[in-house]
Amino acid sequence: MPEKRRRSRGFASGFSLDAGGTLALAVFLLIAIGTLNVYSSTQYMSLRLDGSTTYYLLSHLRGVAIGLFGGWLAYRIDYRSAREGGLFGLRSALVLTFVLLVTVLLVGVTINGARRWIYFGVFNFQPSEMAKVFAVMWAASELAYLRDANRPVTLMRSLHAWLGNFFNKRSVSSERVTLREWRPLAVPLVFAGLVFVQPDFGTSLLVLLGPLLLYFIAGLPWREIIITLAVALIGGTAAVAAAPYRLARLVAWYDPFQYAQDLGYQAVQSIIAVGSGGFFGQGFGRGLSKFAYLPEQYTDFAYAVWAQETGFFLSMFVLLLITVIWFCGLRIAQTAEDRYGRYLCYGLTLLLVAQGVYNIAMTMGVMPVTGVPLPFISYGGSALLFNLVAVGTVLNVDRVAKEKRRIRRRQELAAQRHY
Repeated sequence: MPEKRRRSRGFASGFSLDAGGTLALAVFLLIAIGTLNVYSSTQYMSLRLDGSTTYYLLSHLRGVAIGLFGGWLAYRIDYRSAREGGLFGLRSALVLTFVLLVTVLLVGVTINGARRWIYFGVFNFQPSEMAKVFAVMWAASELAYLRDANRPVTLMRSLHAWLGNFFNKRSVSSERVTLREWRPLAVPLVFAGLVFVQPDFGTSLLVLLGPLLLYFIAGLPWREIIITLAVALIGGTAAVAAAPYRLARLVAWYDPFQYAQDLGYQAVQSIIAVGSGGFFGQGFGRGLSKFAYLPEQYTDFAYAVWAQETGFFLSMFVLLLITVIWFCGLRIAQTAEDRYGRYLCYGLTLLLVAQGVYNIAMTMGVMPVTGVPLPFISYGGSALLFNLVAVGTVLNVDRVAKEKRRIRRRQELAAQRHY
């Protein structure tokens, strides 16, 4: 019987190792594809800018190096100790994120009508990318505290009690009314609000997406899930209707070819680029759409360039790698040693996969056009840095779990030898 137990634990450990290694391999392959794609899609832009074909490529490689270093730090600093505080702790990161989000509204660089970047002399930094990752970390931490203390995961109970007391009716609970259940969502709501006024509606939704999904995973009652989704739908509809340009994007998404010369231009050119790639593509570096036809061909619409030049099979390979990230991230979450690590993996994996799937759907005209980059492939140092921080954190959870399992195995073997 002990022998069977050891064999079972060994299999689980090996699978976890495979999950972490496969996740890392998938990410490195996506970075390699992104590097090739950045070079192909920016050659003529680099020539016009400084007379060489590698200006954007070298800038992207610097971003890759910084991102890998950030991911390595996230992998090495124990996620449990980082949760508690210190210079590299979660609370310090949240304060820094808030300061940067406020700073960008005051002195940020305006590009295409949006103030989303802070210029630091040699590069532009986008704090909203930071907000997406740390909002998930905060929500994971607070929800884990709630569940570990056997407190209910709810968004409505305290509000119901507060309203009952406000109207001098009997409260749903005799305990003091607080908004403790809202703590996991408080920081994401502040971050999303600051991002929304930049304006960046798409990213503000992503800032809230991960924390809300974690509420569902942590056990939010179905009745509250339905109410939350309804409130989110109403709020999103009101935000779209309040801004004419957002409403115009929605109209253009419904029938982009009717507005091919103005509102639907980006979507139409992207659909043409993806479709013209066929099964085997036009050849690396030979895609035509990047030459003044397809806007943002190396950022938001990087996937369209890749699909046009490499064809259906290699473009589907990108989707396959995103699927691998999904399965590996969920597997690591299931083998995590604590609830906080499990929620971290769920939230960060869902955030990465949601961005990837949305971007691909957007380039094919399935979803409206928003400024959501394709993780690890689109050009942009800030997004790459914090996507790699997210991956490093997931691998950190995997590393800690494997170390714990190795310790338990050694203790079991020592106990068996003793007896």
